[in-house]
Formats: sequence, structure tokens, C-alpha cells
Amino acid sequence: MIPNPKTTFESYFITSPLLYPELSPIIFKQRLENIFQSHSIQKACFRDSTQEIPAHLIKVFSQTCDQYNIESFINLANTPQSLQYCQKYKLSGIHIKGNELSQAKNLPKTLTEQKIKTFYSAHHKTEVSQALDLGIDFVTISPIFFTPNKPNPLGISYLDSFDSECKAHLFALGGILTQEQIDAIKSKGLKGFASIRYFLDARF
Repeated sequence: MIPNPKTTFESYFITSPLLYPELSPIIFKQRLENIFQSHSIQKACFRDSTQEIPAHLIKVFSQTCDQYNIESFINLANTPQSLQYCQKYKLSGIHIKGNELSQAKNLPKTLTEQKIKTFYSAHHKTEVSQALDLGIDFVTISPIFFTPNKPNPLGISYLDSFDSECKAHLFALGGILTQEQIDAIKSKGLKGFASIRYFLDARF
């Protein structure tokens, strides 16, 4: 399938704790700005699954995304926490974990009223369909390429199994490190790609 040239191919940056050693907001701000200035990023997600929520870092993330006109999402230990801090710091949306799709059934009214967008982590075609049927805005499908400590990669050809309607909401994730991989994903007609390591400075 040839992508529609009018459709913007987006990048979705997902944070790593490597960006905030000792939970430093100053270092986090500096490193975020370096990444935002070095890459074309449309969406970004603050991901942290620790029990003690680093609210000061979420605030920095929200402010920096606003500064660079980047849509901001949050993925904490569970969906209620993500929604709570999304609302508190006026983020663009939440990212729902793969094992919490059932949470989405109770969210649509709240999300629609507050214009909160949603991502969902899928690992199979069936999960993608279920999420979109529930009104989820965007879905990551992973792992596409080899990723340490993750299941065997689905492979780039797996993306051919989705129709154009699904692809309009789909972001490839997992093991994306090179421009060549990104170009291969773009050629499949997806909404975009998501990554952590692609955006991180090698020094991290």
C-alpha cells in the first residue's frame, strides 16, 4: 500500500528513567529539550510504573511538551492513576497498558467530555481491533523488531495484515533504532512509529 501523501507520518517518543537520574527535574528538562530540538516529534509519553509517582517530573514533561507544541500522554502504573495525573497537569491523553483494555470500557464519556485522547498497547491484531471498537484513538503494535527482554518480534510483514482503516490509528513499536526501519514502517501506511531508544542520546 502506498501511503497517502497528505497524511502526516508521526513519531511518538516514550520516555525512559534514564532521562531523569535521581529524579532530577533540571536534568530531565535539559534532556527533553535536547531530544525535542534534535528530532521531529508529534507525540510524547511520560512512562513510569513506579509506585511513588514523580509528580514534579510529570509537571516538567507537560510544560516542555506544551513549549514545543507536542501532544503529551502519560502511562503510569495503572489507568486510573494515568487519568488522574493527565487531568491534573492538563496532558493531551493517557496510554493504557496491554492488560488494562477493560478499563477503556468505563472511560469514553469522561474522555469525550474532557477531550482526552487515548493510546493502547497491543501485541496482536485482535487486540488492535478490540481497542478501536472501544473508541481508543491510537494503538501501538509491538514488538515489530527484536527488542531485549520482549517476545519474538512480529516482523515488518505483520503490518500488512491490517486494513487502511486500522493503519490510520496504528503506531509500530519495538526495536526501532534506525531510519531504515522507520522508512520501512512508513511504507506500510501506518499512522506513525513509537520508540524509546531511537530518540535517546547514546550517552544515556
